[in-house]
This record gives sequence, structure tokens and C-alpha cells, in this order.
Amino acid sequence: MLTFTLLTEENHIDDVRRLYEASFPADQRRDWWQFMHIFRNEPRFRCLVICDGLSFRGFLCHWLLDSVVYVEHFAVLPEYRGNSDGSAALEHLKSLYAQPLLLEAENPDACADRDIALRRLAFYERHGFRVFKRDYLQPIYRAGDQQVPLVLLTTGNGLSDDEVEKFCATVYAPVDTLLHYEDEVDSTNSELIIRNARNPLPDKFALYTFSQPHGRGQRGNTWEAQQDKNLLISWLLRPEIKVQEQFRLSEAVCLIFLQWLEQVMPAGKLSIKWPNDIYYDDLKIGGVLIEHVVIGDRIDHSIVGVGFNINQLEFPADLPNPVSIIQVTRKHNDLHTLAIDLNAKLGHYAEWLSDSELHNKYLARLYRRDGLHRYRLPDGSGFKAQIVDVRPNGMLVLEDEGKNVREFAFKEVIFTH
Repeated sequence: MLTFTLLTEENHIDDVRRLYEASFPADQRRDWWQFMHIFRNEPRFRCLVICDGLSFRGFLCHWLLDSVVYVEHFAVLPEYRGNSDGSAALEHLKSLYAQPLLLEAENPDACADRDIALRRLAFYERHGFRVFKRDYLQPIYRAGDQQVPLVLLTTGNGLSDDEVEKFCATVYAPVDTLLHYEDEVDSTNSELIIRNARNPLPDKFALYTFSQPHGRGQRGNTWEAQQDKNLLISWLLRPEIKVQEQFRLSEAVCLIFLQWLEQVMPAGKLSIKWPNDIYYDDLKIGGVLIEHVVIGDRIDHSIVGVGFNINQLEFPADLPNPVSIIQVTRKHNDLHTLAIDLNAKLGHYAEWLSDSELHNKYLARLYRRDGLHRYRLPDGSGFKAQIVDVRPNGMLVLEDEGKNVREFAFKEVIFTH
């Protein structure tokens, strides 16, 4: 006997993923990380699992909208197609809701296999659906995709063009076409440089991963991150700033990162260690790498990369002072959800750049901003000084105990205890 139950993360999630990715071309489905984000965070989205006893047969994903129930994806395992499992699933869905059903199907006049498309339409028509829009283009799921010509069917009276536009805006709004995920990338910064050289990327194009074997840090340093425990993400940005103002971008993104972290960590101990490390108390929780490409007196584009320690509990002994969110909060965080939230905040970077108080806000959040602290020069000599300022080019201005003011570039001075 067939049963229809709501999908949970403990209930056939792997079966659904395999059938989902096998049944639909990439341009007609979400990436799995997007599916999981919507599944976990969008209350209007549901997925029914079709089973016969303990045997998985298929799934039916749908959205509960104001006036219709939209069937986004519907698939049955190939070996069970043609024996009424799909029919039973549609009839069950119709019995659950008073609203009419809405779905997309291949347009027989614009697809590779017209006969299969016609058979699918006939199947839906047997269950009370009718085509009401033949010139429909499915919105894209990701940047670079092409809109797919489909038809819209409903068990009701159809939707006006305005209602179709509203439906598309609702269902496809959660899809950020500029945010991309890869299972593993040698370096997210390097990968964006390569992709942009092949084909110029738009402002705010982002790539993230949880596995980065060859992550890069400032001035030749490396960034070590345990696989599938931490977040590594880079953006290609096109800031409208002059070369001599380039450090404003560093100020802006570091303040955005603090704002984001304050959602999941105690805010009072978070700071920016010059020039752009992110600290919790005296421990490093994130590192930033910014690379600019300059044309004339302006920045053509910048690659901003950051690595955050999220769910890692143990670190190599040779790392001087790492810490992770889970070590502080004792709470595990979903990495995809964090990436999506962080990307949304970074999307407002231009507003931060235009803030006349940006520099003062950056100075106020600097690590060791107040009082005298110990510093060391590359030759090993030490001194005490206080932070006076950071120049627009990023140079750190220190005043020592003798009131001598000196400026330092990155790695020309070291913070010590």
C-alpha cells in the first residue's frame, strides 16, 4: 500500500537527492545545497515521499502559495513508472488542499523529444490539468543558465500574467544566481581569478566551499581548514573607488563580517586585527585575503576571500591561536545557511563604502585599539605603542612610549603579548 509522508532529514533524504538529480536536467532544478536551504528554511515548501511499505518509490515537491499549490518537482523511480504510483501521488496531493494545483511541463514544440512531452501532458490532463500558458519561460536557477521554454498547467482557472509573474518571483526569489557552491576548490580566490579571465564575472559573484586544499592567505601565507567543518568563500567585487582609497574596501568587508558573526557569537569580544584578520578575544576566527586589479587610477575589480572556523573542534598544534564558533558557543552551525546569510550581508558592501563614518567605525573595532601594547619588528627588537590611525593605503600608524610616530606596512610589525 502506498504511503505519502513529509520528507525529513532522517527519512529517505539520500533517496530523494539521487532521484532528483537523475530525473531533472541541471537547468530545470536547484543545486542540492539550494534545495536543502529552502527545505530547512522555507515554511511554504514541502516534499512528499512516496513509499510502498519501507520501499522508496518517488517524491513530490510543492509550494503552498496564496491561491495555488505549485508542484515544482515530481518524480517516480523508473522501475515503478506506469503502475499508477504517479497517479496516486497526484490524486493524494489534490485531496490535501482546497487550492488548485499548478505545475510546469516540457513544451512539445520546443523540446528534444516531442512524443515524451506529449505523453506527459496527456498524463496530467487525465488528472484534471489543462494547459493555460504555452509561451512560458522558466526563470533560471543559476547564473549562466538559459531560460527553458515550458508550458504551465493548472487544475483551476489559470493565472493572469501578473499572477504568473508573482508566482515566479515567490518561488525563484530564494535562488541567488550569483552564489555558487563547489564540493572542493583548491582556492576560492584563485578559482574566481581563473573564471573571470575566461569570461568577466558580474559584481558580487560568489563562490564557496567547505574543502580547500590550497587556500591562500595574505602575502604568501596559507589558510588551513579541516574539510567540511569550515566556510571558505570569495567574491568578485567591482567597487567604485580609487586606488588610493583601496583600504576602504577592507574596512567595509571586515565590518560586515563582524556584523554577520554577531548573529551567532557574543558581540563584545569580536574585533578586527589589523589589517583584516577577524578575532574573538585574543584568538583568530577568520582571515581575509583581498586582491585588487587596477586600471589607471581606479580599481577594475577585487577578489575578496575569507575563511571562517565554524565547526572545527581541534586544530593543528603549529597554528598559534585559532578558535572556532563551535568552541565558543558549543553549537553546531549549518554551513550552507551561514554562507547564504553572509552572502546576503556582503551584497550591501557598496552602502558601507559610501558611509562617511566607515573609517571611524573600522578604527573603533580594531583589536588593541586602546592603550599601549607590545609590538615586535622583523629584526626581533620590541617596543610598546598605541594605534593612532590606519592610512587610506592600509599603513598602520603607531605612537611609541617616546611619542615617536611610525608607519608600518603588513608584516613590517608583529603584534606580541
